[in-house]
Amino acid sequence: MNSTAHTAVDSGRATEHVLNFAHEAAARSAAEELAALGHLLVAARVADERARAWDGLPAGWWQVRSVAAIVGDTDDARHWASVRTLVRVDTVARRHGGFTSGGSDGNRASMLGGFDRAGLVYEAPAGRPMPTMAVAPSLEVPVPGWTDGGSYTRSDLVDAVRAVARRLYGDAAGLPDNVDWLFDDDCFGSLSDRDAEFMGRLCEAVSSDGQACDIDADSVEFVAALAADDHVPAAERAHFLYALLKSATSAHLYEVDMMDRATALGESSEESADERAVRLAVQARVPALLAHWDAEVDAGRLLLAALATLVPESAAFVGPRLALLPAPAETRRADVIRLIHALLHDDQDDHGDHVADALDAVARWEGETAIRAATDADRRTVALAMLGDLVSEETGPTTHRDEAHRL
Repeated sequence: MNSTAHTAVDSGRATEHVLNFAHEAAARSAAEELAALGHLLVAARVADERARAWDGLPAGWWQVRSVAAIVGDTDDARHWASVRTLVRVDTVARRHGGFTSGGSDGNRASMLGGFDRAGLVYEAPAGRPMPTMAVAPSLEVPVPGWTDGGSYTRSDLVDAVRAVARRLYGDAAGLPDNVDWLFDDDCFGSLSDRDAEFMGRLCEAVSSDGQACDIDADSVEFVAALAADDHVPAAERAHFLYALLKSATSAHLYEVDMMDRATALGESSEESADERAVRLAVQARVPALLAHWDAEVDAGRLLLAALATLVPESAAFVGPRLALLPAPAETRRADVIRLIHALLHDDQDDHGDHVADALDAVARWEGETAIRAATDADRRTVALAMLGDLVSEETGPTTHRDEAHRL
């Protein structure tokens, strides 16, 4: 896909950026680079007490703040212009031993008017033409939706979850404290009839910090049992599979997002003991989950394939089956499946870095993936960090149109 230079259309939007450095020389060099990249305002100064507290900086650190114009003739073009700007700013910070923090998107006039000019090192001349940007034309391809496994009632869902709980824990007295409300009919009376209410409370109960996709190690067995139970509706089984995948890869996401900061500050971004416990607990249950492959709808199978990337020995089972999932060529789904295949066969790769190539292909569809793929993190780590969200975008029941871009 060849990039073409689009005529700049002034959107009146801008992004503001914050870069952090240990030394003045690095900050000023970075500021010069941002000015050369066309940022409208650039300032470099010692971080004040408020900034240090907000960004967790040691005393004496410097900050560079800038405002960059966002141009484009469509919302999509402006989105990818923002992504490209973020990638460039992150790269500048990284090159000079720093890291980015904060940042925002908003009305350009408001940002320019409210910009703190202390330490100003560059201001674009008034009336300077807006830059053009090379943007690849979008590639739109219809993508078929998945079958959703059929309809069900809220009562079906509740009964199935309770049955799994009874099988694992016995009667109400044996339930862990976080789900002891499951057998209390009164608690359901206060909820609406929407399944999302029940699922939200259930996912919050089994999480480590109230986040629906951050399961604690003690709850992995229960969630895995729900994900493998044929009486739990297929759409909700997919939700539990997704929660297992996100929980098992949360450390990868943290490592990627915090790598620049950790490097600059000498901190650790490695997997914590709790994160490792969750990952190992999920990995231990992947083989049993894969045994339910034939009973799953295609959306569930894609999630199972993603979970299988955590267990390399499952490649022989999943590989041939993965190829049977519906994924038209030149679609986001096809590239996500390609990435899963590369991760499954990573240790067998003797002909180049297939994970890196597959990650680059996926990055043309997804801005967050493009931003993280531009980091110095290990390619497998980046792929696993993004896998949950990439797969979740593909497991809805509706037909959508993929739009691809290259930075």
